[in-house]
Amino acid sequence: MTTWRVVGVDLSMANTGVCVIRIGSGLEAGLYSVKTTTDRLPENADPYPHLRNRLRTIVARILRAGRFERADDELTLWVLEGPSLGSGTKEKQAHQHTRAGLWHILYNQLALDGFVAVVPPKTLKSYVAKNGNADKVKMMEAAVGRAFPGVNFRGDDNLVDAYGLAAMGCRELGYPVEPSPQRINPGALASVRWPAAISLNRSTT
Repeated sequence: MTTWRVVGVDLSMANTGVCVIRIGSGLEAGLYSVKTTTDRLPENADPYPHLRNRLRTIVARILRAGRFERADDELTLWVLEGPSLGSGTKEKQAHQHTRAGLWHILYNQLALDGFVAVVPPKTLKSYVAKNGNADKVKMMEAAVGRAFPGVNFRGDDNLVDAYGLAAMGCRELGYPVEPSPQRINPGALASVRWPAAISLNRSTT
């Protein structure tokens, strides 16, 4: 049997949620909070080299968490939440611009490391909370109370999203982690463009 490692990533500039589920090891799950510092720039300093280093640090820490104790024969499916697009003030637009840059840097690195599936934010919410417009509170309530009972999310909504993303990957591979399909919305999987290797694996399991 092919051994898969499914890694859900809820990307954030400050606190990224990472969930690792190892299918070949009895569906073991590991939850990681990847935090980064925001050091103040010296006065009149060029912000872009500082920002570049910060983004590289975030990506490196995410990769380190996702690869932790990975066996040589494990295949990795990275399940990354898609970008949330919007508009607003100049400050918000600048933040979105930076976060978009981080997202693309990370996607490139993940694609070099394994297979990648991108899940739109509304699709993740639909899968976990059965409501594509659910807020963070509703997502936490749905995850703890119905979808993933017994998982300790430590009150961190980033970990809820990361676990939900990984759970979607596991179900698509044919190894669901939820107690029953009635607790989530399996139909949401159809909205994701899964790598061809995933469909091939399902046909052989």
